[in-house]
Amino acid sequence: MTPALLAVVYWCLKIAGAILLFVVGLWLKLRGGDKRRQLKRPGRPMIAGPVGAEPTFAERDAPLLSRESKEPVAHVDEIESDLHTGDLFLFSGRALHSYLIRIPTWSRMSHAGMIYRDSHSRIMVAEVVERLAIIRDGWRIRFDRGGFRFVPLADYVRNHPGQCYVAKVAAEYDRPDRFNRTTVRMAIDASTSWGYGWRGIAFQVLTKLPLLRELAYLRTWRRIDQSWGPSYSPFCSWAVSIWATTGGQDPTPCLAPQLTTPAEIERSKLWGRKVALVP
Repeated sequence: MTPALLAVVYWCLKIAGAILLFVVGLWLKLRGGDKRRQLKRPGRPMIAGPVGAEPTFAERDAPLLSRESKEPVAHVDEIESDLHTGDLFLFSGRALHSYLIRIPTWSRMSHAGMIYRDSHSRIMVAEVVERLAIIRDGWRIRFDRGGFRFVPLADYVRNHPGQCYVAKVAAEYDRPDRFNRTTVRMAIDASTSWGYGWRGIAFQVLTKLPLLRELAYLRTWRRIDQSWGPSYSPFCSWAVSIWATTGGQDPTPCLAPQLTTPAEIERSKLWGRKVALVP
C-alpha cells in the first residue's frame, strides 16, 4: 500500500471516528435531558372535572422536540379505568434509534400503538414492534424479527416510567357512527399474525434523505397502495393508521398509511390531549 493511499485511509478513519463521537455525544446529551424531564412524578393526583369536562392533571417539563414546554402527567392507575379500545398509546424513546426517528420528524414520539381492553377488562397495548433476537423453539432455532404483540399497559409504564403516553378519542369522534370501537377491536384481533414492516422502515428512511427521497416517491407515485399493499407487514404507526381507518376515521387523511410516522399520529385530531404516565 502506497503512502498516499495510507494517508487517505487514515483521514477517512479519522473523519469517521469524529462523526461517530459527535453522534454518540449528541445522543447522550439528548438522552440525559429527556431522562431528567420524564422521570419527574406528578406532585398531586389527577383531579376530576365536571361531568363531560377534561380532568385536571399535574404538569411537568416536556421532553425535547415537543411543541409545548409543559405536558400533563398522571399515575397509570388513575387513568386506566377511563381507557377503552381505540384510544391511543404513544412512546417517547431514548435509545439511539429513537432519536433517529424523532429528530427528522421533529417529535417527542418514536413509537405508536393502540389501547385494547380485553375480555377480562385488562388494559393492554396492541402494537407492532421491532425486535431482533435468536429464539430457541424446541429443537429449532429461529430468528425473531418482531411483529404484533399485546403488553399490559401497567407493565409498559413500570418498565419505561414517564416515557408512555395515552390519549382518548376526541369527543367529536367518540360515537359509534363516527368511530366504531367494536370494529377496531375486530381489526386488532385479526392482526395477531403480523410481522414487523422492515421494508416499510427502509422506505421511510429513503423518504427522509435528499435526492433518494425524490426517487422513492417517484417509484410509488400514485401507486403506493399497490406497491405497499396488504401483503406487506406494517410498522407501528402504519398499523395504528390501519386500525383507526377500519374503525371509520383515517387519522391522517392527506397521508398514506405507509408514510405515517409516530409524529403524524401524535398530531392527529382523532385523539385528544396526550397524557404522560408514571407508575
